[in-house]
Amino acid sequence: AAKFKAPALMKRTVRDACCSDPRCSGKHQDLCG
Repeated sequence: AAKFKAPALMKRTVRDACCSDPRCSGKHQDLCG
C-alpha cells in the first residue's frame, strides 16, 4: 500500500503503523515528522 487514503477513524492507526516502519516513515516525513 503506497498511499494511505484511509477513513478518518483509521487514519491514526495507519499513520502509527507507517511511522513505525522506517521505509514508510521515510516516504511520509510530512506525516511522521
